[in-house]
Amino acid sequence: MTDIIYIVKDSDKSEEVDIFEFLIKNKAMLNEHNADKNLKIFRVDNRGTVIPHNKKIQSFVDDTGYEHLPIALTLKQNALYTSSELSSMFEGLDIQSSNDENFSENKES
Repeated sequence: MTDIIYIVKDSDKSEEVDIFEFLIKNKAMLNEHNADKNLKIFRVDNRGTVIPHNKKIQSFVDDTGYEHLPIALTLKQNALYTSSELSSMFEGLDIQSSNDENFSENKES
């Protein structure tokens, strides 16, 4: 299971936040592969208070500071990222593991 969490300033009206809120409202349109993702957004007012209230997110905001918002977190529970998942996070990077079909071919080259 993967959680994607956005922590944004309450005043943030960016397109990225709008798109994320659209995905939250329309989660049913996500394909079966993405059905296990929990999408959450927390807003932080100008006093640094997290809305809706969450002790862990509040502690995180207190530690990092209001000025460092927005923050996007991806949490994967009970598993680590696969090589293809890591590759998709880093533009232009192709990570291969010993589980990949072409790994032994590329290793010998």
